[in-house]
Amino acid sequence: MGRLKLCVPASRRPLHPAPVLEASALNPSLYQTRSGVFALATLCCVLWGSAFPAVKNGYALLHIAPSDIPSQMLFAGWRFALAGAILLGVAAAMKKPILALNSRQMRQLAHTTIQYVFFYVGLAHATGVKSSIMNATGVFFSVVLAHFLYVNDRLNGRKTLGCLIGFLGVVVVNLGGGALGFDFSLLGEGFIIIA
Repeated sequence: MGRLKLCVPASRRPLHPAPVLEASALNPSLYQTRSGVFALATLCCVLWGSAFPAVKNGYALLHIAPSDIPSQMLFAGWRFALAGAILLGVAAAMKKPILALNSRQMRQLAHTTIQYVFFYVGLAHATGVKSSIMNATGVFFSVVLAHFLYVNDRLNGRKTLGCLIGFLGVVVVNLGGGALGFDFSLLGEGFIIIA
């Protein structure tokens, strides 16, 4: 698409012409509109939230025992290979560079791999509901760590109170009976928190 041109008679043109707008300025990308960001954030929440039941159902469907860590990693590998193939197809369709990883991206890949090892092993040793709740405690640890890592993100009374109330909520949920009992194992809930 070309540039937009204003048809104004010469006698009425300003001394300093207005900037010429590109066509892309009139059609903002999905990432630049409130509804687009909301839709993408909702999609991400649905996909991430579905990981807990999908993995637990996959373990049950394939008869993977909690102690069978190699089979859990194989299951994770197949799941991520499928997701990777889909992403490579999308990247190729969008004419994005493929397999052009720098050292920072390699570190991010290693971090994600280690995170998912903890996630898959932890999920095999804890219930899906309890795992999703324990996974949410990572936010509290992030707030506390930010206090020590960033000068402009210190804990104040309100943040401390919010973290305490939220963490107490996790404790109360775990005190209930059934699938949310107050049992804690390093391989289950511990690995989910680490992830």
